[in-house]
Amino acid sequence: MQQPPTEEPTQVPEVLSPPIVPELPELQEPLLLEEKVETDANASIGASIVNMTNNVLGSGLVALAYSVSRCTLIPGILILMTIAAIACFSQIVITRSCRLTDKYTYKEMGQSIFGNTGGVIVSFIMLLYTCGSCISYFVIIGDLFLDAFSFLLPSISILQSRAIVVGSICFFLIFPLCMLRTVDSLKYVSVVSILSILVTAGVITVAFASHPTVNPTVELMHITSRIISVIPMMCVSFNCHYNVPRYYYVPSFSSPPHARRS
Repeated sequence: MQQPPTEEPTQVPEVLSPPIVPELPELQEPLLLEEKVETDANASIGASIVNMTNNVLGSGLVALAYSVSRCTLIPGILILMTIAAIACFSQIVITRSCRLTDKYTYKEMGQSIFGNTGGVIVSFIMLLYTCGSCISYFVIIGDLFLDAFSFLLPSISILQSRAIVVGSICFFLIFPLCMLRTVDSLKYVSVVSILSILVTAGVITVAFASHPTVNPTVELMHITSRIISVIPMMCVSFNCHYNVPRYYYVPSFSSPPHARRS
């Protein structure tokens, strides 16, 4: 009897599965670091204190002697103390406004408090304020440098021209400093400026102690209408409000008690 042919088992081709790739953990940090914007805080508390001190004890000291001579000694001291108290209070108001609105420019604070129109108005006021301050600074720079050049280099006629001296200082010195995005890099210049002021005050004190005589033109107290004209000049002595939000926006510094102590 013939046996039926046996069927060979069909071979199923092996299916190759793709290799198992282990799951990579999710990246928690961006591949590219975010660029620090201009309003980011990167200055230390010490640098801010030094810059603000130099901002207050700046060129405003040059006008103090003339201002006190115009309104006599005792009224001048009283006016200075009053303006100092007003300046301190206004800076506290500015820092509290920064803290409440979490904004650190005058335009942003104005927009947050008064709306978009208010922000533009506040920015325009600060523009006029800073431009007026710069004009007074350049007047003082012209007077001081011309006197220095006429004493040290009287034979160089080009250095006796106010337009050339002030224009050169503006273009080669002031303009490059205006390109800085933050004021933190000016802390070393501020230290030199403060030391210069302290040396000047020390020289005057030693000179007065060695020859304790008062100039006969110095008046103790004489009330005149000239007092009103010296108030703006004395206000310049405490002229640092346009930089208060920038100085205030510093790590571990954004609290009014710290700002008051500085």
